[in-house]
Amino acid sequence: MDDLSPDSDSNQYDSEPSSYPPPQSVGGQLSTLNTALVDTNRNLRSIDKLMALYRNTTDRQAADMNRLKEDLHRVTSEVRLASRLGQQTPYASSPNVATAAAASSAMDPGSHMRRASSVRFLNGAGAGGAGSTEELHEVHQRLRDLGTEQSRLREELRLKPSPDEARLLREELDRVRAAERAPSPRATSREVQQRLAEASEELRQERHRLGGGGGSGGEETSAAAFGRHGGGTGLRLSESLRAALHDLTQRRHGRAADAAAPAPGLSPEEVLFRSRVDELEAAKSSAEEELETARNRVREAEGARNCLSNELEEYKALFCRVESERRALETRIQELCQEFESKEKALRAQEERSLSTEKSRYAEEAVELRARLSRSVPLAEIEEERRNRERAERQRDDLQKQNASLQSQFDDRSAQLRRAADEARAAGDRLAQEERQHREAQRRVEAAERELREHRVQAEAEQERAAAAEREARSLRSELAEERNRAESRAREFQELTEAAKRDSLRLSESNSDSSSRAQRLNGELEATRRQLAAHQAQTEVMRKELENLLATTVKQESQLAQREAEADQLRQDKYQLREELNSARKDADKFRFDCESRDHALNANREVSARLEERLTSAECRCSSLEEQLKSLQTEARSLQRERGELQALCADLTAGGQASRQQAEEAAKRNATLAKEKEALLRQLGQERRDKEEQLAEIRRHLATAQETARQAHREKRERIQ
Repeated sequence: MDDLSPDSDSNQYDSEPSSYPPPQSVGGQLSTLNTALVDTNRNLRSIDKLMALYRNTTDRQAADMNRLKEDLHRVTSEVRLASRLGQQTPYASSPNVATAAAASSAMDPGSHMRRASSVRFLNGAGAGGAGSTEELHEVHQRLRDLGTEQSRLREELRLKPSPDEARLLREELDRVRAAERAPSPRATSREVQQRLAEASEELRQERHRLGGGGGSGGEETSAAAFGRHGGGTGLRLSESLRAALHDLTQRRHGRAADAAAPAPGLSPEEVLFRSRVDELEAAKSSAEEELETARNRVREAEGARNCLSNELEEYKALFCRVESERRALETRIQELCQEFESKEKALRAQEERSLSTEKSRYAEEAVELRARLSRSVPLAEIEEERRNRERAERQRDDLQKQNASLQSQFDDRSAQLRRAADEARAAGDRLAQEERQHREAQRRVEAAERELREHRVQAEAEQERAAAAEREARSLRSELAEERNRAESRAREFQELTEAAKRDSLRLSESNSDSSSRAQRLNGELEATRRQLAAHQAQTEVMRKELENLLATTVKQESQLAQREAEADQLRQDKYQLREELNSARKDADKFRFDCESRDHALNANREVSARLEERLTSAECRCSSLEEQLKSLQTEARSLQRERGELQALCADLTAGGQASRQQAEEAAKRNATLAKEKEALLRQLGQERRDKEEQLAEIRRHLATAQETARQAHREKRERIQ
C-alpha cells in the first residue's frame, strides 16, 4: 500500500489534502496547484507504465493459456486413442500418435465431452475401473455445468451488475484493503509458510494417491485429505495459490529430473499427469499473480481518483476565495465612494457657511454705511458740493473701470469654468490621468468660486456706491431747489427794491439837488444788485447744468447698475449650473472610475479563474478518458482471466480421480467463481459510480466556468457602454 505512488510527496498530498497551509496570495495558490498537477501527472504516467506492463503480461498469459489448452486437448486425445487401441502408453510407441490424436480432436472438437464407456485411464483396474469411469463421466457432466455457469456469469458481467453484487464486491474490496493494511511482514511470512506447508501436504497426498495405482483406497485417501484441508483453503484459493508459488518454483527446477528419471512403481501416464498437474499449478500461480497485480493497479487508479477529487475540491475552494475577495473589494469600493461623498458634502456645507457669514458681514457693513450716510450733514456751500461732485465723478470713473475689469475677469473666469467643465466631461476618455485632472479641475473650480465670491462682493460694493451716489444726487437736488428758492426770493427782493428805488427816484426827482447824491448812491447799489443778480443767475444756470449732468449720470449709473445686476444674476445662474454640472461630472467620473476598476479587477480575476478552470477541465477530461480506457482494458482482462481461471479449474477438476473430492472441488470452484464474479461486479459498479461522480464534478466545473465567462462578458459590455 505504501508503493502505490512513485514518490512520498504525492502520497502525502493524497492522504492529507488539508495539511497544506492556507494560501496567502494568488501566486501561492497557483504554485500549489502546479505542484499538485505535477504530482498527478507523475502518478498518471506511472499508472500508464504499469498498465502497459499489465497488458504485456496479460498477452503473454493469454498465449500461455492457449498453448496449455492445445496441450491439454492433445493429451486428452492421445489418452483416449491409447485407451481405444489398448496400448499401455502412447508415448513409448511413436510421437506420431500425438499428432494423429490432435488431428482427430481438431476434426471432432466435442469428442472429449462425450460419454464413452470404453474410456479407461489404467488397464487392469477391475471393478474399481468401472467405478472410476462412472465418476469420470460425472466429473465431465459437472464440467459442462460449470462451463454453462461460467457463460452465464460472463453475460452477467457484461450486463449491468445488481446492487447486491456491487455491495458484496465493495465489502470484499474493503476486506482486502483491511487485510493488506492490517498484517505485519512477520505475520504475513508465517501465514505464507503455513499455507506453503498445507499446499505441500496436499501435493504429497495427491502424489501418494496417484502412486497407489488409482484404486478406491487412494481415492478415499485423497477425498479425506481434501476434506481435511479443503475447508481451510478452498474459500481462500487465491491466497493459497499465491503462498504455494515458492514451492512451485522449487519444484520447477526438479521437474526435468523427475521427467527424465520417473519414480519406481509409476507408469508413464501417471508421470505425464503429474507433470501436467505441475504445469497447471504453475499457470494458476501466475494467473493469481496477474490478478493481484490487476488489483494493485485498481488501487492505484483509486488513489489517482482521490487525488483528482482533492484537486477539484481545492479548485472549488480557490474559486470561492476569489469570489469572496471580489465581494470584499466591491464593498471597499462602495465604502470609499460613500466616504468621498460625505467629505464632498462636508466641504460644500463649509463653503455655504463661509458664504453665509460673508454675506451677513457685508450686509452689516452696508447697514452701517447707510446709517453713516443718513447721519451726515448736507453740504451748505457750493465748494463742498463741487468737491463732492468731483469725487462722485472720480468714483463713477473708478466704478466704470472696475466694472470693465470685473467684466473681463468674469469673462476669463467663465471661460476657465467652461474649460474646466469640458475637461471634467472629457475625464472619462483619459482614465490613466483622470485623478490628477480631476484634482486640477477641482482647484480651478474652487479658485473660480472664490473669484466669483469676490466679484459678488465687488458688485455689492458697487451697488452700495451707486446708492450712495443716488442719495448724494438727491441731496444736491434738494440743495439746488433751496438755492433756486433763495435766488427767486432775492430776485423778488431786488424787484421790490427796484420798484422802491423807482418810487424814491420819482420822489427824489422832485426834490432838491441834495438828493442827487442819494440817487447816484442808489443807482450804484442798483447796479451792484444787478451784477449780483446776474452772477446769481449765472451760478444758478451752472448749477442747473451740473444738476442735469448729474441726473443724466445717475440715470446712466442706474441703468448700468440694473444691467450689472442682470449680469450678476446671469452669472449666479451660470455658476449654479456650472457647479451642478461639475458635481455631476465629479460623481460620474468617480463612479465610472470605481466601476471600471472593479470591473477590470473582476474581469481579470474571472479570466484567470476561467483559464485555470479550462486547463484543469481539459486535464481532468484527459485523465477521465484515460481512466475509462484503462477500466475497459481491465474489464476485458478480468473477463479473460476469469474465463481462463474457469477453464483451468475445469481442467484440474477433470484431472482429479476422486469422485467425492471432484464433486467438492467443483462446488468450491463454483463458489469461488461466484465470489470472483461478485467482486468484479462490485468493482465495476464502484468504478462506474466514480466515473459518474467525475462527470458530475466536471459538469459543475463547466457551470462555474460558464457563469464566470458570462459575468466577464457582462462586465466587458458595461465597460464598453460606459466608455461609449
